[in-house]
Amino acid sequence: MIYNHDHFSPWHLNVKRCADIILSAVMLLLTSPVSLCLVVMLLASKRRPLLSRVSCAGQDNEEFELLSFNRGPDNMSCRTAIFYRIPMLWNILRGDMSFVGPRVMITEDAESILAANPQYAIVQQVKPGLFSESKRYTPADADKAIDLDIHYVENRTFILDMQVLVDSLG
Repeated sequence: MIYNHDHFSPWHLNVKRCADIILSAVMLLLTSPVSLCLVVMLLASKRRPLLSRVSCAGQDNEEFELLSFNRGPDNMSCRTAIFYRIPMLWNILRGDMSFVGPRVMITEDAESILAANPQYAIVQQVKPGLFSESKRYTPADADKAIDLDIHYVENRTFILDMQVLVDSLG
């Protein structure tokens, strides 16, 4: 059942997409020295492949490959780990994701959640985000995270997107 909870007008969606394109392109340019250093470190450590690719469920349940630098088994702090997510900016630039949206879900996880909770279908109507309301609260309870993803889609506005961004980056 398709139930449109999109509070964004076509104009707002176009503005959001333009912002995604501009911000991801600028961020890719600004982070290119860090990316180059990571590539050199990965090559020196003989860690292959350089990029990890994970099949994820996108908007309208369309699959896409989520990109990140290959971290391997290393334990690292959250501050260091964020640099390994730089390739996700390509996912945003290509239109697979947005800066703000529901959590990115591995395809199999999204399918099992949908089977257990048919209301999750509304989450798949929008692009997943690099930043999300459910990540903001980092709930240990998976059901709470699903509820927050649904809440985001049902209530998403430009102001909510800005709140998620500020809270995630702050």
